[in-house]
Amino acid sequence: MLSLIDNTLLQGLAYGLAVLGVMLSFRVLRYPDLTPDGSFLIGAATYASAAGLGKSWAVGLCLAFLSGSLAGVLTSLLHSLLKINRLLTGILTTMIAYSIGFRVLGGRPNVSLGGNVGVFEFASELDVAEWARSLHVHPGQLLVSLAVALLVAMMLGYLLRSEVGLLLRATGNNRALLAELGRNPAWYQALGLALANGIVALAAAVVSSRQGFADVNMGVGVVITLIAALVIGEECIRVLGIDPRRSLRGRMLGAFLGASAYYMLYLLILRASIRGWIPLKITPTDLKMLSAIVVAAVIALRSRSVVREEALPL
Repeated sequence: MLSLIDNTLLQGLAYGLAVLGVMLSFRVLRYPDLTPDGSFLIGAATYASAAGLGKSWAVGLCLAFLSGSLAGVLTSLLHSLLKINRLLTGILTTMIAYSIGFRVLGGRPNVSLGGNVGVFEFASELDVAEWARSLHVHPGQLLVSLAVALLVAMMLGYLLRSEVGLLLRATGNNRALLAELGRNPAWYQALGLALANGIVALAAAVVSSRQGFADVNMGVGVVITLIAALVIGEECIRVLGIDPRRSLRGRMLGAFLGASAYYMLYLLILRASIRGWIPLKITPTDLKMLSAIVVAAVIALRSRSVVREEALPL
């Protein structure tokens, strides 16, 4: 049971960062961005390439964030300059990012980080302690993941409460207001998508460092997983009595709760299948199908609850 909780927290903290990026694009900018499939791959590939060149993990993380940000800027430019449909812009950028990511990996589908010092190396002594190995837990990785998650969340929260952040939020809620203030909505859209995909790429670099490799298929369908975690997280904080539409901290908390709940659910289903507790044979390749089912089910339940609330007399 401890190993299950350990894996859930590790996945939840790492992918919770990526959910923060999706929250920024989908909820703050109101932009249905599908670029995370590409920015996740390009972030992992950039980090692995930097590690292969002997760069430090800090440089690798910064380069990963920059590469994801460039993918977000490209998506915004395709929409604002070429007037391409917003959903299609993310798909086009993902296709470009896949080819670039493959080249960054040196034309190889999988690249190992080898003995390069990663983000988690500084706390590795805790993970190899006798008590940690006997319990099958990774306290060092958990501490590092928590520190990275808190740092990114605090920086994002500070930014969204600043003047620039308020303009970013206005980009999604009231673009006409930006025009009245003499600001260019397209510029703030590009900035927002750059931040969103930069955070997704940063999360991918953390995942790559923990796993010890980068794979060209790491980003395939990841946006569905992130949306599923986002939706689940919003429902979790609603249960806690927090309205995600009015609480920025609630939304950010929901990102990590949703990612953790999602992977807990997935690991429980996978373990139940392995032990024969359910008749269906579930494999790791079924993750995307489960993600789609979870998203559809949660959205359907939310739609019904909204209809009931609207039907109630004042």
